[in-house]
Amino acid sequence: SLVRHSHILLLLGVVGGCLIGCKGGDWVALPGGTYQMGSNDCGTVAQPVHAVTLSGFEMAKSETTVAQYAACVDAGACTEPYGGREPSNKGDYPVTSVDWNQSQDFCGWAGARLCTEAEWEYAARSGGLNQTYPWGDATATCGYAVMCANGDYGRWTNTTRAVCSKTAGNSAQGVC
Repeated sequence: SLVRHSHILLLLGVVGGCLIGCKGGDWVALPGGTYQMGSNDCGTVAQPVHAVTLSGFEMAKSETTVAQYAACVDAGACTEPYGGREPSNKGDYPVTSVDWNQSQDFCGWAGARLCTEAEWEYAARSGGLNQTYPWGDATATCGYAVMCANGDYGRWTNTTRAVCSKTAGNSAQGVC
């Protein structure tokens, strides 16, 4: 997803986080506020839980797509994803197999920056709400997230789906 702060935009997604200061896209406003960042349910990696205050910003509705990243590669500003390009019929899928440096290159090409961990978590919690997932605290299922193969709950697919294809899993603000 992309995010805009004033005239700066953020790109959040598979391409490496979120990007502030980007070209085009559908934007979702996230109000500023204070929220409790972290979790006591994920071991020490997400601790300690602490208060974080952010100003309002806008975020792109979805992850960076294969087509968006391909435009950067075609412009000569980005290198191919590891393993090569996705087929052109996957243009609306999230780009994968790019590292942090490639994400930085994409941001530079787009006139943006990667978001902070605090900005990403705030958006993933529907504007800093005290909930586990963008959709709330309901158990993650195939209806909310790309996580199932052939309808079998809990089996990871080892693939992606078109961005925004699981609308029940969107944040309260509409970030996919």
